[in-house]
Amino acid sequence: MGKRLIKLFTFFILAFSFITSEVHALSFTKPKVVEKIEVDEEILNQKKEYIKSTKITDFYSSWRGTRYRYGGTTKKGVDCSALMQHLYKEQFDVELPRTTLTQVQIGEQVVGNRENWKVGDLIFFKMNSRIKHVGVYIGNNKFVHAGRTTGVTISEYDSYWAKRFWQTRRVI
Repeated sequence: MGKRLIKLFTFFILAFSFITSEVHALSFTKPKVVEKIEVDEEILNQKKEYIKSTKITDFYSSWRGTRYRYGGTTKKGVDCSALMQHLYKEQFDVELPRTTLTQVQIGEQVVGNRENWKVGDLIFFKMNSRIKHVGVYIGNNKFVHAGRTTGVTISEYDSYWAKRFWQTRRVI
């Protein structure tokens, strides 16, 4: 009985000393400092541009080479405004109106020069007094559109297009 009592007493002393050391350690432990992470706005914007660019490129890959057809809305033949409708709905879940003349009325007009354009901006052209055209900017001076002679393609914004430029609008 004496040995049992000694063992029990030893157990309680050890348990008590363990508990007090834990409480002591807790009471004197410095609180952890959580560092504030500042998000760089430019990095976020670059990531957004990359995501938009990837979505547009994926979309283009599935429509590339589709022939132009005035009033067309399918992969059997599509016009420029229907292509933009499909792109915005399928990739960004944004409903665009059907025609170029109604699409040019939505979003915000991008003022200034080409350096202000962002991936995903709609670029509008006046081909002549009655024919309007639309494409989507993909960066690096290029845009995706459905051209009358080329079908769905990527074109360089060169002097041909610069002469016909009307305005740029930001919808996304």
